[in-house]
Amino acid sequence: MNDLKAWSAGVGLLCAVAAPAGAESLWDIYGLAQVNDPRLRGQAAELEATEQAIPQSRSFLLPNIQLNANTTKNTLRTDSGNPLFSGGKTEYNSNALSVTLVQPLFNYQVFAGLGIARSTVDQAIEEFDFAQTELMLRSADGYFNVLNARDALEFARAEKRAIERQLEQARQRFEVGLISITDIHEAQARYDLAVAQEIAAENQLTTALEVLRELTGIYPQMLNALRDPAPLQMPEPADMEHWVSTALASNPLIAAAEFATEAARDEISRQRAGHFPTLNAVGTYVNSSDNGSRFGSGGLDAEDTILSLEFNLPIFEGGLVQSRVRESQARYRQAQELLEQQRRAVVRQTRDAYLGVEAAISRVKALNAALVSNESALEATELGYEVGTRTSVDVLDAQRELYRAKRDLATSRYQYVLNLLSLQQAAGTLNEDDLERVNSWLSEQAESVVPADVVPNEDPETTGSAG
Repeated sequence: MNDLKAWSAGVGLLCAVAAPAGAESLWDIYGLAQVNDPRLRGQAAELEATEQAIPQSRSFLLPNIQLNANTTKNTLRTDSGNPLFSGGKTEYNSNALSVTLVQPLFNYQVFAGLGIARSTVDQAIEEFDFAQTELMLRSADGYFNVLNARDALEFARAEKRAIERQLEQARQRFEVGLISITDIHEAQARYDLAVAQEIAAENQLTTALEVLRELTGIYPQMLNALRDPAPLQMPEPADMEHWVSTALASNPLIAAAEFATEAARDEISRQRAGHFPTLNAVGTYVNSSDNGSRFGSGGLDAEDTILSLEFNLPIFEGGLVQSRVRESQARYRQAQELLEQQRRAVVRQTRDAYLGVEAAISRVKALNAALVSNESALEATELGYEVGTRTSVDVLDAQRELYRAKRDLATSRYQYVLNLLSLQQAAGTLNEDDLERVNSWLSEQAESVVPADVVPNEDPETTGSAG
């Protein structure tokens, strides 16, 4: 989609398939964001306003027609020594109606301004295209951040329960003299830390829900989780430089900067045209009448039609034109530097995203292996604790490593998806089909993302049921 009509049609389609009452999948969240995100709506309004630059610039090439009318009350007092003309006071009305048509025949500044307007609109369209892909990425980021925060809270609570059981076992063993008070203190300290981690995880989840509400206007209650195992595929083709080349050719922000540079270059020509002549065809029709005059009360009616060519050649304006040319040349150099800056930024973002996908795949595989190892280590440590060869501190350490591996694995899975979408956005290829493909990686069964004791501060005017 590259204009407002296509965007509006897409929003209508998404509204039909993504109602607030069923906001469970990533596609549903994206549909709500399309309708409710203030940032995108504001950028759509900005594009609509910018598109008016073309008809406004074109208006200077079209005929300009002015209608003027006036009526004047005249009071004339005269004192004449000539017996043929009587003196005294005379009152009469003067009326006039004129129509003037001006048709520009040659004005280079106006022609150049139309080209600048078109480049400006093209720039705004590219920026709006990027805003749409950015909304896809923000929707995915908000969605998976909620899932990640929900997982982190579940792991924190599971770890707290495990430590609580370990603390209870330690107390029982201490009562029969099998362990020292030091083990009790160690388990209690770990339990207190687990409580603090749980509180931090609750806050993280609440914050993630607030971010999603800011995007969609609702607090989602149910979301589809990412299936396990989720697809882990390298980008096609698996060539970072290919993605960089694609980004340099297709990224909307680079295209927008190129249009901005083109407009700045045309502005130099427009300012130089301040020395050029202008030629207008002018037609004027005047109809005037007087109800009376100093010479009597008979009145006077007149019509006048004038056709002319107006030629104007600026000779010297105090150096204004030269100054404006120098200003526009500096603006053009600035636009060139901003274009180069945007190209370098896109190259960096593309490479970072590609390496992020690559690293996330390796990290998920490594953490899967680590999870299996940590589970085995915990079982062995608990068995050694039962027979007295390991301490409670060893068990607590093994539990901590296990839940840390679970949290890191969940985060890496979500990071893989987000890096993949970021790569496609940087390359300028991200579209709704890509988002639907990621949506197909979700489970069909929605799960609650808001535990009973984690309730966000709801706003009745903007909160909707999503489950």
